Amino acid sequence: MSKVSRQLMLMTAIERGFRTAIYQEKNRYIRQSALDWTRNRTLSEASFEAHTQNMQDIFNQYYAKTIQRFTVEISQQMESEKKATLWEHLLMQWISNYGGSKAKETATTTRKDINRVLNIAFESELPADKVIRSILSARGISAWRSATIARTETSAAASHASYGTAKSIEADTGVRRKKAWNPVEDDRTRESHIAMGSYPAIGLDEYFIVGGESMLRPNDQGASAENVINCRCVLTYESAYAF
Repeated sequence: MSKVSRQLMLMTAIERGFRTAIYQEKNRYIRQSALDWTRNRTLSEASFEAHTQNMQDIFNQYYAKTIQRFTVEISQQMESEKKATLWEHLLMQWISNYGGSKAKETATTTRKDINRVLNIAFESELPADKVIRSILSARGISAWRSATIARTETSAAASHASYGTAKSIEADTGVRRKKAWNPVEDDRTRESHIAMGSYPAIGLDEYFIVGGESMLRPNDQGASAENVINCRCVLTYESAYAF
């Protein structure tokens, strides 16, 4: 199995469980919101806070799983042994710089979906039982969104672990490394990302130009949503020279 195929297999396996966990928690909160509205004719702030915390726990669990597995995978692909604590450092770095806000954003989006369908129900002057059905209809939105979130977040955390591991190995060994951008070439892949398959390998600190945008790696969090959402591209590495 190629290095690229191996990474894609790992991401797909993690993404599957991540997607299910997000979907189940979103649906649990939607059902709870319908119950809260039935009892009090309002949405509960306490229920939202519990939902946000549950989402954070889910995200952290799958970030940890992704980063740990990719730290090991890239170390093996680069034929290097890494300290057992490297993945923990990369995880804390990821959550601190980015991952801590994503779970809350996801929870907030679910609440917005609920409020949107409530507003539509009220404007239509629907009876109470149909208002409740409107709240529950937000589950349809959750299925599609859960898949997108799981794929994007798994790939982003994997890319962070991959790049961070390569940088650490480069520093430890004193051997410069080059990185190559590897797209998944199917009908879901952006044309600008497919084009990266012919892009030459570059130094770890150099930037790829992807559709006119500078990116350090796939799922670079400084890049636009157009270049990040649902991206499944991965990096591979090669030795360059000692320094």
